[in-house]
Amino acid sequence: MLLLKLKNWQLLALIFLVPLVLELTGLGNALLLNESEGLPVAIISTAANMIPSLVFLSWAWHVGTYLHKKLPAAVKMSLTVLKLVIIALAVYGIVFSMYSSLFWNYSEFSSWIGSHLLAMLGTMYILHFIAKSIKVVEMQKPLKLSDYSDEFLWLIIWPFGIWKLQPRINGLLSGSNLKPLEL
Repeated sequence: MLLLKLKNWQLLALIFLVPLVLELTGLGNALLLNESEGLPVAIISTAANMIPSLVFLSWAWHVGTYLHKKLPAAVKMSLTVLKLVIIALAVYGIVFSMYSSLFWNYSEFSSWIGSHLLAMLGTMYILHFIAKSIKVVEMQKPLKLSDYSDEFLWLIIWPFGIWKLQPRINGLLSGSNLKPLEL
């Protein structure tokens, strides 16, 4: 719930500044250049590299869960599918990061293409769910894709989309953004 209450700049700082500080301080590279390569270094490197993704997935989990509770009865969206996709992406990201930290070989990249495409499809589902949820909760009626395509496109360019949409989510959280039902 904390991620929902953050201002847009605070959320972006959490997503971008933590990895930037790790990179600028050399912590990320120092871990990879350590003489004792192996599992401990891979775990720390994976954790450092996964921070932005895990913050984004946590944000999506909380936004999706909160907005799902506010959906009108006429709109059916599966929160279970959203949560399963988020969990699958988190597990995939951790496994891929661990694998690439321990065994990466560029000749093996083609074996990951199918799973990368599935991860991109899952990410698009998450962005679609959030965009639709925001607009449906604001309008309180079923909508077509064309009605919430702006929100979806903003989320695709996600640093800017979060900057633009987080204030609206904060407004929905406080109850000040709800529009009356138009008949």
